[in-house]
Amino acid sequence: MFKRKTIILLICSLMLSCSGIPNVGIEKVNQLANKNPENWSIDECNMIIQSFSKNNISISAEYTSDDVIVYATPLISKVILAIVRKQAIERRFTHEMYLLRLKEYLERYTKFTLAEENENIIMNENLPFNQQNEISFLMVFKNNTDLYRKIEIYKAEEGFFLENINGSFGRVKFVDSYEMDEYLYLIDEVSATITFSMLDDFGKQIFTNIEKEYYSLSLNGLDEKEIKIEWNEYSKIPSD
Repeated sequence: MFKRKTIILLICSLMLSCSGIPNVGIEKVNQLANKNPENWSIDECNMIIQSFSKNNISISAEYTSDDVIVYATPLISKVILAIVRKQAIERRFTHEMYLLRLKEYLERYTKFTLAEENENIIMNENLPFNQQNEISFLMVFKNNTDLYRKIEIYKAEEGFFLENINGSFGRVKFVDSYEMDEYLYLIDEVSATITFSMLDDFGKQIFTNIEKEYYSLSLNGLDEKEIKIEWNEYSKIPSD
């Protein structure tokens, strides 16, 4: 897998610092999204990050792994805004420093950029089609076996898939990690930023607007059963 230098350790520490924050509903997140992000507090940033962070602990027993626990956070624009705003507060960024960091993260992890004239988030028109159809997740894999039995998997990411509601899937494109190379060695826990294609094997888009659609990660090979982590589950419910 092709490697890119990332800010994975920083983002990982930010995500883990949000653990213990109560989950908030989509209405609360939407209310916060209507505020100027530069007015968000650290608690509000944590709420937004936590609202998009999912794991395989509390879902149905069919998909819960006894041996491996996976935490996943999609690096979409709302999450990036919260991460950068939190950094700006903790590191006392100037407005210019905040904008530079926001632009850097948006361009690194999303298909968006920052307009210089009005500081709005806009589509990055310079990206090729394939890069416009990628999504990155910060993922933490935690060994949950008795006595931390070592788990060793060759090219584990080949069993990871991004799925839509119909089961169409995209594959992993990039893995960024200081701990995960050709092998996933899981003794305690491993962190990685994993980028998935939102195109299927034939180059067809599997999402129209992933932030508003049901999507899931299907992780095979980590345990005897598939590990499945879902977002926007409400989208699976038919409207009256």
